[in-house]
Amino acid sequence: MHGDSETAPAERFLKRLVIVGIAAIVSLLAITTFLTWRVNQEVQNIVDSQIEILTAAEQVEHYGTVLELSIKAVVATGDSEAAARYRTVQPRLRQTITNLRDKVELNSNKFSAEEIDRADLKLISLEYEALELAARGRLPEAR
Repeated sequence: MHGDSETAPAERFLKRLVIVGIAAIVSLLAITTFLTWRVNQEVQNIVDSQIEILTAAEQVEHYGTVLELSIKAVVATGDSEAAARYRTVQPRLRQTITNLRDKVELNSNKFSAEEIDRADLKLISLEYEALELAARGRLPEAR
């Protein structure tokens, strides 16, 4: 009997050790699963943001091309439809650029972004001035 009493505490200790070990493994598995899920969520958010930025950049390029062709048509020929198209697309371009700027962090480049905005607004005012001159039939001045 003396041998049974010594093995019983050792068996209980081993059983507890196995149970604690299994509980630790299950806990680590649960934590790992949760962290993997969170990382996947963050990666998906980043991918979604990149897609939004790329889409906005493509829209900016498209609107820029439409505006460039419109202003050239107005200045070259006085085309009133091209002038109307310009006036329709210009606000869309400005809004898309604003949305794009909001999505892209420009804190470190804030000064540069402000300079670009000022230059862009000056260019827009010149384009509108050219549209007005072309609408009045003053094509050489519009050019």
